[in-house]
Amino acid sequence: MPRKHYARQAKNKQLEVDAAEIRLRAERRLGQILKETPMNKGEAGRFTGGSLAVPPVAAPTLSDMGIDKKLSRCLLLINAYIVN
Repeated sequence: MPRKHYARQAKNKQLEVDAAEIRLRAERRLGQILKETPMNKGEAGRFTGGSLAVPPVAAPTLSDMGIDKKLSRCLLLINAYIVN
């Protein structure tokens, strides 16, 4: 019985199309969110005059958000392509 069910799902190409569409929408929205999010400037300006400066409240890093650099770049390129 379960074999027939999974065989039907495997032949259903519409499930694949729907999943791809959901992924594209999610990637497009994440690209929009990344574009609106202020960039983290890293360690620039953290240390001045040989003493530890009070660090400003920094924007979250990509790794804090669970996004790697490659995915971020891809999402921003996709978003820029769609807008233009």
